[in-house]
Parts: sequence; structure tokens; C-alpha cells
Amino acid sequence: MNQWNQLRAHRDGINGYIEMNGVRVSGASPTGLSHLNLDTDMYLGGVESVSQRYANILSTRAGFYGSITNLTINDVIYDLMYPGQAIAQFNAVMNSSFDLCMMTPCEHGGKCFVIDDKIQCRECPNGFLGDRCELRANVPYFQGGSISSIQSGSYMALQLELLIIRKSEFAAIFDIRPEQLSGLIMYSGSSPDFISLAMIGGKLEFRFNLGQGVTIISTDFNLELDQWHHIEVIRERLQGTLIVNNTFSFHGVAPGQWTNLDLKQAKVYLGGGLTHDANIIFQRTGVRVGFKGCIREVVAERADLRERPLDLTFAEKAGPTRVFHNVKKCGCKHLECQKWRKLHVEAERFPL
Repeated sequence: MNQWNQLRAHRDGINGYIEMNGVRVSGASPTGLSHLNLDTDMYLGGVESVSQRYANILSTRAGFYGSITNLTINDVIYDLMYPGQAIAQFNAVMNSSFDLCMMTPCEHGGKCFVIDDKIQCRECPNGFLGDRCELRANVPYFQGGSISSIQSGSYMALQLELLIIRKSEFAAIFDIRPEQLSGLIMYSGSSPDFISLAMIGGKLEFRFNLGQGVTIISTDFNLELDQWHHIEVIRERLQGTLIVNNTFSFHGVAPGQWTNLDLKQAKVYLGGGLTHDANIIFQRTGVRVGFKGCIREVVAERADLRERPLDLTFAEKAGPTRVFHNVKKCGCKHLECQKWRKLHVEAERFPL
């Protein structure tokens, strides 16, 4: 639903098939007659009226609700614009610009409008934000800032066991929306082992050290700012993988033979970090500042190899498993977005 699908229908004598997005189902009519005699117009999307007889055959009286494009019959492409040479009648068909709202609707009940051929979602319901009303109001926004022993930056600290369970393997999924080219997204480290994910000059870098040297896996392109990106980081013994937007994958191999990541009792930091020696963090990760932007939908791997979403929601009082510092709520940043949602980007500061 609400996605484009490719439909093919084919008949040859009594045999035919229908194919949807490459999946084919075949059938055949009873033997005897093999010709199709038609003396009426072809209707697309619905018909003027349906008799009870044909309604029983079709199992419906309802017309199609959605968009149709790229109609091709017997290798002839038909222009579906009205008025046009191929269209004899036209009734209750939406303008193509308004089809955009139907094909990519606002989420969670937001109201969709097409202005200057662009979709705008207005009046997101309470508890939801974002350009498509897709964000829950408790998605954290990290403000960047320096990584130091002074609590001046923005970060979220988690117990190690929430994100890293096995020493020999690691897998996590992030959705990030960066606002600056450099910043630390995730970090955990002891001496000399560490693991990190950061943006450096626009590129995304996944680094880890198993005790015998640093492995750096980097994208060969810059991430677009102010856009959501789906990130996966995976380590299986010596092998490391970085996947961006379900499309681009990058790989690396750790030096040596040690396969365990020994972080002792270190914390896992999201969005930044807290350290007594900022130079060590810089030497390991290549950045001195925290991530500026939103992070949502962090998923780690459980001990039984199943996915386990991490709780990033804010609480009135931070517990021992989650600590927030200078973290705000993620909201839309653009003027139009603020205008229609009446949002205040300045959210309260959450306590430690």
C-alpha cells in the first residue's frame, strides 16, 4: 500500500497469467473457446455501473483507489493525461499533484497539503514531529560540543551490556540525521580496545581496535546533512562491515589474531562522550566534538541473536542504565515546518 507496484497481465488462448512485482500466478479458462470478443470501451480504475451478474464474477463493485501510470497494451504506450487521444471519458480522477499526498501520506494522522508541487504535512498530532510527522516527540537531539572531562558537550551514556553483549561480535543499527560534517555518534573504550562510529568531514567512519591495531572502515562519499540515514555497523571477530541506507557497504579486517573486544566496565556513549583525556578520544576516533543532530531507532543484538530496540526515550529522572546530558527533543528545523506545527525547538534540558 502507498507504494508503486508493477502489474502485468497476459493472455494467450485459454492460458494467462498475472504478475505483480515479478511474482507470477498462472491460470487457464475451460477448454473450448479461445478468442476474446469485445465490443465496449476499456475502463481503467472503475466503470460507470456494474450489473449484479458481473459484480458476482468480480467479487466487488468498488473502483480502484490509487494512482495508475505507464499503461502499456500490446507494446503501445498510452498517455493517461486528459484530454487526450486515448481517453474518451474522465470522471472523479484526482489531479496528479494531489496524488502525491496519497502515495506518500503524512504519518500518524498529520494533514497533507501540496504547495508548489511539494508535500507539506501540517498539524502533526500531539506527540509527533518531523517533516512527515514521523518522529515521536521523545527522539533525542544532540547539540554537539566538545568531548572533555567537563560536562559541556551533549551525550547519552548507556550501560555497556545494553549495546555490546558478546566480546567476539557486535551489531547495531542507527537512524541519524546529521547537521554538521563532523561529530562522534557512538563510542566505548578502555585501553587499548575501543569501538566508535563518527562523521569526519562528512564521511562516516566505523573504527575498532581489538588490541593489535586500529581498523578504519569509511564511506567514500559524504552523508547529506539534514536528511535521515539508515546505518548498520557489524563486527564478526576480525571482520567489520559498515552499511549505509541499505545500499552501500564497506568492509575491513582487523590486524592480528585477537578476536575479542575487551571493554571491561566502560560505558557506551551516544552523540558524544565524557573523558579525562580528550586527546585519547581524538587519536582513536578522529574527532573532538560530539554529534549534532538526531538519533533514533537504535537497535542492538540480543544474546539470542534477535534484534533488541534500545530505549532512547526521556524520563523525568534518569536511571542507572541511561544518562542524558544537554540532550533536547528532536524537532523540525525549517521555518515552514515550525510555522505549521507550532513547534519550539528549544526543549527543556533533561536532568542527569
